[in-house]
Amino acid sequence: MSVQTPTSPATDAGSARSVSRRGVLLGGAAAAGAAGLTPADARAAVGDLLSRAGVFAFGVASGDPTATEVLLWTRVTPVPSAVPGSGRGPARDVVWEVAADEGFREVVRRGRTWTSAERDHTVKVVVSDLQPYTEYFYRFRVRRDVSPVGRTRTSPDEPGTTHALRLAFASCSNYTGGYFTAYRGIAARDDLDLVLHLGDYVYEYGNEPAVPGVPGSGDRYGPRELVGVRDHQPPVEMVTLEDYRVRHALYKSDPDA
Repeated sequence: MSVQTPTSPATDAGSARSVSRRGVLLGGAAAAGAAGLTPADARAAVGDLLSRAGVFAFGVASGDPTATEVLLWTRVTPVPSAVPGSGRGPARDVVWEVAADEGFREVVRRGRTWTSAERDHTVKVVVSDLQPYTEYFYRFRVRRDVSPVGRTRTSPDEPGTTHALRLAFASCSNYTGGYFTAYRGIAARDDLDLVLHLGDYVYEYGNEPAVPGVPGSGDRYGPRELVGVRDHQPPVEMVTLEDYRVRHALYKSDPDA
């Protein structure tokens, strides 16, 4: 229900997080297209490049808040080969923390979970026993790697109390249609109580551009000038779980997503 974007970069200077996720992705997509790779090869090429962005390359998110709970999410890339949809990579213990301050001097909840290739190394944690209508900060840790810090808020479900809420909403996030700069504008605000995505968050279409004057041709949406610049991976319509995992990772690779 609520999606919050990171508020600060990861703290592990030893990782390759200085690599631009957008630059990495565009370079990988262009190379895959130029080499005439198969869809499976293209998925592997893009996934390999994405993995260079670090253990927490896909950031963090939160959602489904109640007055006392919130759901936290991240994806771990434990080794370079554990790219989205690959089914590879070892299981990892993941520590999560929720604090009342961005510097984590006042940690209010802490726990440990684990993830593996079976769940594509994603992590979902429901944190309980929080205070209503309260802002919190959260992060994850795998060994010495620390995730970006996320900001979230519980809902104002307090009997007898009325709150005036400020909401933002987004919809129709089509990767081939343009860049996700609207998310950047939402993340820059600190006066929002809730961010609601109305859908669709990802699209299943492939990359075949429509032929002018030929109705029903092509399955790609978006301006023609972005062909070869901002292409879907996998490049064909999604039909498998692996396809969806790769496509979701592609969308999350946009630095504003």
